[in-house]
Amino acid sequence: MNPGSWPLDFCLCITNSLVSRGTLPPDRPRLTAGWSEETVATRDRIPELFADFSVVRNSLRMGDHLQSVSQALRMLRLLEESAPIGVSTLATELSIAPSTAHRLLSTLVEEGFAEQLTTSRKYALAPGITLTSHSSALSRYIVLAEAPMRGLRDASGETVHLAVRLGSNIRYVAAVESDQMMRVTSRVGREQPAHATAVGKVLLASLPDEEIRRMYTSEQLNRLSDFTLRSMDELLDEIATVRETGYARNVSESEIGMYAMAVAVHDRSGNAVCALAVAGPGARISAGSGRDLSEREQQILLSLRFHVAEVDRAMPLGRPRE
Repeated sequence: MNPGSWPLDFCLCITNSLVSRGTLPPDRPRLTAGWSEETVATRDRIPELFADFSVVRNSLRMGDHLQSVSQALRMLRLLEESAPIGVSTLATELSIAPSTAHRLLSTLVEEGFAEQLTTSRKYALAPGITLTSHSSALSRYIVLAEAPMRGLRDASGETVHLAVRLGSNIRYVAAVESDQMMRVTSRVGREQPAHATAVGKVLLASLPDEEIRRMYTSEQLNRLSDFTLRSMDELLDEIATVRETGYARNVSESEIGMYAMAVAVHDRSGNAVCALAVAGPGARISAGSGRDLSEREQQILLSLRFHVAEVDRAMPLGRPRE
């Protein structure tokens, strides 16, 4: 439609609305609808007013597009969190018509972002599609692990950490401290070399040896204490043991006198996404020799596996992650 054919009252109303919403410049004067003296006095600005309606028209069209994009993104998020899910449920959750939900789903399937399951005819994210950013995924892990971490702290009597791997380092992202006077304090926000920590070794164990070698620029490893692993060969030997046993230990390797045991947390695709660790004074947790665990270590490992399983079960439907 040519803006010049629009009723002036309608033009003025739309212009004022767009100024209020910030679509048109704030210096655009607000005009009074109707053929008042004030309106008539602005007749010499009518061409400029009509020119604004190319912005109006494009804004309205853009609004429709943005609304569709917003609905599609919300739909993808629902597919990520609640799949498999049907058309009617998606329509209800998004407050849109079922026909609109079906149209959006068809587009997502056509573009490879979603798939329709042949058995239930419901929808899910297409294989390999990852939506969650690192930060939001991390927040989710912390929320899911909070109660199990407290349970693990209470069961073990020691400090519990949640950590993620960042290349050849790890970062502690959450902690529940022990109530005991002598305890390992929170390391939240601190980064350490993966090869010198229990959480690091258990997360490295999910990677092929070749990938681990590529992470390190030297065969000689940075040592934090006299007990830190010294070489790549020593690290890979220990990683092989971790893969067999499912847990890793840190006996004075990152800090003299400190002990930690860690087990990896997996998503439903089996990817190790983070790790839980129990840490305490080495004097209170007598470490066994080699693969032989002390009675205290066996108790800690049992509690670790129980509470890690709680987090595993709470993980959303699996998808590949970095």
